[in-house]
Amino acid sequence: MSPCRISKLEIQGFRSFGRDAQTLEFSSPLAAIWGPNSQGKTSLAEAVEFLLTGEIVRRALMASGQDEFADALRNAHLPAGTPCFVQATIIDGDGAPHTIKRTLKTDYGKKQDCETKLEIDGAAASETALAGIGIVLSQPPLRAPVLAQHTLGYLFSAKPQDRAGYFKALLEVTDLDEFRSAVTALEKESEVVPGPLIVKLEAEFASAVDAVRGAVEVQRGMADQNVSVPQDQRIEFRIGIHVGDIIIDDNDIFGDGVNVAARLEGNAEAGGVCMSNECKPKAHRQIRQLRPLSARCKKPVVST
Repeated sequence: MSPCRISKLEIQGFRSFGRDAQTLEFSSPLAAIWGPNSQGKTSLAEAVEFLLTGEIVRRALMASGQDEFADALRNAHLPAGTPCFVQATIIDGDGAPHTIKRTLKTDYGKKQDCETKLEIDGAAASETALAGIGIVLSQPPLRAPVLAQHTLGYLFSAKPQDRAGYFKALLEVTDLDEFRSAVTALEKESEVVPGPLIVKLEAEFASAVDAVRGAVEVQRGMADQNVSVPQDQRIEFRIGIHVGDIIIDDNDIFGDGVNVAARLEGNAEAGGVCMSNECKPKAHRQIRQLRPLSARCKKPVVST
């Protein structure tokens, strides 16, 4: 029997996904989703984790920092009463389609797990029923067959047999060969796509002090420039600051540190700065200078 596969994924209100359901259709066994930093790739991977297990593994791996994920699953800007869910159409090994839907009932809280409702083909079900359509879950904490950057550290420190079991559930050797062939074919067809007129700016600083000082100077400079500009023509920045690990690749930077800063940026007010808790003790003096800049956030500042 062939392995099952996802043919369609629908997400609404989960993390960075908004009030309108967004749908991805996968017409082949292998699909590539491209996007620059902070465009929702991690949220997409975590949506699959949530669908299959009712949780996200990053919280499970942070035993001492789980409180920081309070209210982390439901999009903060989602109107009250709008459901938050992830739904997928799964084609089983016999070619039959099945609909799996996970709805968030209660978000993560401090010292509190989230509550969800799982449905398979329209009927309430438990996670053990997933095996009936070919979905195999591993042992906690990496139960879902989703490999992400933040799970590699745990995998490398896990027991060899646990690591082997996880990768076996994730993919087969033949899957890697198919992936290489598909990537080689895509490279020959790829074209340079013009960039957008408006892009997000990402910068690396040696310290939190330098980052906050830079944010202050940028926002003050923009405020001065906008004094004589009509309200509807002003350019206003939102800035997010986080202290964390990053990966430098050629002329780009990425990693969890960048992703957290990007989420904080989206949480800042126009003309303001939003920073994680890690920045506060390192840049106390600079933070006091932010008050006239309206350094407020739309929701409490957390770090992940």
